[in-house]
Amino acid sequence: SKWIGEEMLQLLGHLQTCCLLATGDREGLTAEFPFFNVSSLLRLSASVPHPSLGSGLLALFTLPPFASKESRAALAVDLNFLEVTGLTRAHFLGSWCEDEQGVTYASFLPSMLYAPGMLMDFGMGFLRRAKWVAEDVFEDDWTLGRGTSTAKRGRALSRRKSPLGGVLRRLFG
Repeated sequence: SKWIGEEMLQLLGHLQTCCLLATGDREGLTAEFPFFNVSSLLRLSASVPHPSLGSGLLALFTLPPFASKESRAALAVDLNFLEVTGLTRAHFLGSWCEDEQGVTYASFLPSMLYAPGMLMDFGMGFLRRAKWVAEDVFEDDWTLGRGTSTAKRGRALSRRKSPLGGVLRRLFG
């Protein structure tokens, strides 16, 4: 994969200064971002080929599981809608989907799209997405240890008149 190399280490170094925890090597990285009393998780891997597109960069950004599988699927649809109609300041080169780990934003960049400097922009887009989903969608204050549970916060949000009100009512009753 053309995404393997020094640029991955540069992105890792930058993320280590602005997230909860980041670790990795020349082939990929894992970073945790604040999300209520737990964290969301970004995984970038340049060693997992796409079945049709070949080598490239797989990106998975996952929110912690806090709802049923059906509710997570509805949340993924709503997050896709909010991202394409709102101002997230992040690329939309992928899609939110439901999986066993929770709600995940999945993206894949084939090696043929590689350009110098693109990895830093792509990776920082996930930092902006993590901040957007925590602060703007779920109204978290981007810090851990506040003592407010995701469920309690979700119930308060579901009473608001917001674009996510319906799905939040399904998630938290």
